[in-house]
Amino acid sequence: NPAKSWYFNLQKFPVRKTARSYRIFCLGGSTTYGHPYDDQTSYVGWLRARLHDADPDRDWQVVNCGGISYASYRNCHLMQELAEYQPDLFVIYDGHNEFLEERTYGELKQPGTVMLAKELFVTRTRIGTVLSRLAGQGAPAQRPTVLSPEVDSILKSGIGPEQYHRDPDWQKSVVEHFRVSLDRDAQIARNAGAQLVLIKPASNMRSFSPFKSEPGRLLPAQAAEWKQLIEDARTLRSQERFAEAAKQFTAAAKLDPQHALTQWEAGDALSLAGDLEAARPYFVRAIDEDVCPLRATTQIVSVIEEAARRNQLPLVDFEKLLDSELERTSGPRIPGDESFFDHVHPLIDNNRLIAWGLFDKLVKLRVVRDQPSDEQLVQRVAQKVHRGIDPQKRALALINLSQVLLSAGKDEEALKLIWKNSAVLRRLAPGIGRLSTSTRAP
Repeated sequence: NPAKSWYFNLQKFPVRKTARSYRIFCLGGSTTYGHPYDDQTSYVGWLRARLHDADPDRDWQVVNCGGISYASYRNCHLMQELAEYQPDLFVIYDGHNEFLEERTYGELKQPGTVMLAKELFVTRTRIGTVLSRLAGQGAPAQRPTVLSPEVDSILKSGIGPEQYHRDPDWQKSVVEHFRVSLDRDAQIARNAGAQLVLIKPASNMRSFSPFKSEPGRLLPAQAAEWKQLIEDARTLRSQERFAEAAKQFTAAAKLDPQHALTQWEAGDALSLAGDLEAARPYFVRAIDEDVCPLRATTQIVSVIEEAARRNQLPLVDFEKLLDSELERTSGPRIPGDESFFDHVHPLIDNNRLIAWGLFDKLVKLRVVRDQPSDEQLVQRVAQKVHRGIDPQKRALALINLSQVLLSAGKDEEALKLIWKNSAVLRRLAPGIGRLSTSTRAP
């Protein structure tokens, strides 16, 4: 379908498998896709290269089915179709896109437990799937559409974060729908006789502020106190008096725990003051209180962990892998710009961590023999992954990503992205390169 070409990598695999074939379908959103680049540098590309290195005689068919802006409910439909193509393993990296698209649910917009349980029960059998199709054929013409024909994310439509407002009931509905989707994924895999591995997502906590903040319900006197605390804290921060600024920011965060930016600024000041242990809860709370939640919230992550336990599925904990890597390299131990391009998309070499985690799960599933990971292995596989990077496409991808950030109101983050990659951009896009060198580092 040409209309979908923008959302997916071009992937091919034989219709029929041989005895030597092992077929893996990797689903998810833009992280699985490989954004801001493509399949070559995604965790899927890294996994494919690692498996070929470990056992070159095996026919490893590692297929990248990641879709830009795709969330779990869309991936359910895609997974159901892929189940007809003799899968051995499904891999799912979901969670960041659940709040991205404005969905029209009808009854599902505010789903009750009975409604969700009924939906899950009906789709748990192949007979149920047929019944669902028949029910759809007999539905009245005015029946609400659950999904638009293709993704129409709020940010992609150009409206931006201002479209979002705090809506606890809608967020609760989205979380419940996500829970149902993951259970449905597990059932689809079982029906297909395939294994399923889930990936617990990670995000840029330290270096990316919330997309949108809205204040909680404060009395006038409280609002005035909060405002003064924020003004004083920002003055102290500009003077690099970070410990003093942290006290003011944390006081403001306690006064208004729902204001996402205040939570993030408290974490940022504590981090700059060197108190990372105290900073982390504020960064987490900032993600949870973001009115435009484009990073997996605590609730979303908990649903993934629960789904893995409930369905007895292997779980790759990307956040834990990233923390370990930061500790190994003497990093700040709270993910930031040294780990991500933007709010959620890992740098190329950090996609390796996900692939290595998946490889370990495949060893435990006895799909592939263990292969100790040393520096020589990393360099050998990295050469294969990096070999396919087109420098000009890389520059264009970074420029496109900065434009997306600008459209979302993240001017500072867009500038940081341009400045960090100034060498590449200066060589391939001189105008952007001049901008990056004429502007001080953010």
